[in-house]
Amino acid sequence: MISISLSSDYLCNSSKIKQENDWVELAKNNPSNFAPLYNKYYKSIMRYIQSKVYDQQLTEDIVSQVFLKAILNIDRYTSKGYSFGAWLFKIAHNEIIQSYRSIKNESIEDFDLLNRLKVESEDDFSEFDLDQLKIALKSIRYKQLEIIQLRYFESLSFKEIAIQLNISETAAKVRCFRAIEKLRELFMTLK
Repeated sequence: MISISLSSDYLCNSSKIKQENDWVELAKNNPSNFAPLYNKYYKSIMRYIQSKVYDQQLTEDIVSQVFLKAILNIDRYTSKGYSFGAWLFKIAHNEIIQSYRSIKNESIEDFDLLNRLKVESEDDFSEFDLDQLKIALKSIRYKQLEIIQLRYFESLSFKEIAIQLNISETAAKVRCFRAIEKLRELFMTLK
């Protein structure tokens, strides 16, 4: 006979998962029962979005969208062995991407990327060069802009970028190299 003992951590986690699943089922039956899920995940979703978006108003708007979409689509949620929070973080990630796309389409000047540009001295870039850089950044694809932001403006390592984008570290390096080459090519055609 094989004896299996469960650690207290496993039992604690399984009871937390069961409680969360119960909250989800209650919320599926009546959206007013969404409060426990909101209270459990609000701070972590807010922190996650703040780490990606540097505008407080935009952060608050995205957080609102995340929870609104979660309430409206809770019937589609199935556990699949992951917490409800994982589903919320995926919604948050998609909302951040959507907001960057909207901002890029409106104006790159509003995108915080240029405000975070690290310049050693004022002589490194003339005003004319910054204008060219803005035009070049408007011209590259969102995925290229995202990887440039993660690498050079958020100072993430290739390993961190790989985790964030759910790709291999090698793929992160290749994408970054290609994005910089494309940006350089566009920048040089503007000179």
